Amino acid sequence: MNNTEKIFKQAAALISQIFNIREDEIRPEMSLYDDPEINPLDVARLIMACEKKFDIMIHDEDVHTFVRVDDCVRYIAEALFEGQQSISVSSDEEREAWYYE
Repeated sequence: MNNTEKIFKQAAALISQIFNIREDEIRPEMSLYDDPEINPLDVARLIMACEKKFDIMIHDEDVHTFVRVDDCVRYIAEALFEGQQSISVSSDEEREAWYYE
């Protein structure tokens, strides 16, 4: 699994939680705005969750570029690549369990 796939998997988990969509229904080409159930506040929550999850800063002027899921994934991948950070497939709970063992 490459870094982009790992980022997509983790972003899909966040989208699933925030937008209340089943994770297996999330596709890279899925729009973040076409669904009437998704409101701009949900997208703002997604941006903040991505910043926290991936330990990156998403600049306000870049938020408008997040139209589809793959836009979000691409931005995160580029931000991580610039910072030379690696992506872990493990969840927060798995990392915490490992740390406390």
